[in-house]
Amino acid sequence: MERSSVLQLLAGTLALYGAYAAFGISQVHLAGVEPCPTIGPVPACYIVFAGYVAMLSAMIRSTKWLFLIGWLPVFLLAASGVMAEIISDVPVCPQTDGGIPKCYFSFGISLILGLLGWMALRSKEEAE
Repeated sequence: MERSSVLQLLAGTLALYGAYAAFGISQVHLAGVEPCPTIGPVPACYIVFAGYVAMLSAMIRSTKWLFLIGWLPVFLLAASGVMAEIISDVPVCPQTDGGIPKCYFSFGISLILGLLGWMALRSKEEAE
């Protein structure tokens, strides 16, 4: 298995995990139990879910522009959520049972996924 395929598989798996986690938070938000912050009328967890699905699709189709379109909102929302959590006295992001804001996890996943995804797509492009 060549390097680009391994990177693509790792990035795709991480994007799938991110989509799964964001879908779970979106379901909870839809039930009205644990609200996500909203951007205008749209809950941030819906945008994050769509972003992870776009990144997963980009790994399957090997398209840089689709990866960037999915990654950028996820990263920016996670980064702004982390900043808001740090400066705010009240919780901004949904939290785990242990009280850890989930945007911290999303931020870490998006950083790793951004690096892996970009390396995979560049490596694939160079191999062709």
